[in-house]
Amino acid sequence: MPMKLLLFDIDGTLIHTGGAGIRSLNRAFEKLYGCPDVMAGISLAGRTDDLIVREAFGRAGLDFSDKDLPRFKSIYFQFIAEEIYANGYVKRLMPGIAELIPELDRHPDICLALLTGNWQRSARIKMDYFELNPFFAFGAFSDDSPERSELVPVAIQRFRNRYGSDIRPHDVYVIGDTPADVLCAKPHGVVSVAVAAAAHPFDELAQYEPDILLHDLSDKNSVLELFT
Repeated sequence: MPMKLLLFDIDGTLIHTGGAGIRSLNRAFEKLYGCPDVMAGISLAGRTDDLIVREAFGRAGLDFSDKDLPRFKSIYFQFIAEEIYANGYVKRLMPGIAELIPELDRHPDICLALLTGNWQRSARIKMDYFELNPFFAFGAFSDDSPERSELVPVAIQRFRNRYGSDIRPHDVYVIGDTPADVLCAKPHGVVSVAVAAAAHPFDELAQYEPDILLHDLSDKNSVLELFT
């Protein structure tokens, strides 16, 4: 049976970190450049970390150079590892994920992977807190490209490398909670699955014409029917 590749977004689709990412970004800018609350007013939803940080540099009146990024990322990774465990913030799996992901993982013809705007290290830190890393052996991340639409072919190539076989576009699903998740799927002819469980409501996501539109992933049996 042909395999299916399910590419999951992280924030707002699999997990909610209680703002750990934005707090960590703010802390990194303040520690390195003395600029507090830089992230105020900057949208994170559906964007890659590279583009978010570049915008934040501009908002802070700082000149950005690619050579600044490794140092910034190193500090940010330290802070995200602290903030994900910080008390006083509501952190949770998104609806249905606790039951759905282990069930999908049991299907031999389904491959679970990530497609996220997070850098890989911070993605894994977040996922480790929720004990989800073992289900997702590989993925495509902001390290691979600042443009989200370029991450789909990266993930597909990693699938090919891992399994030694090709995969048809209609067997690849991009699953996310933002318009950016839908838009990054369309140029590649893969299936877009929009999940209105986070910041973007059902009617808003419908305007982007995803192939599949769900209120959330809580109906395990219905979701399984889409992929099996």
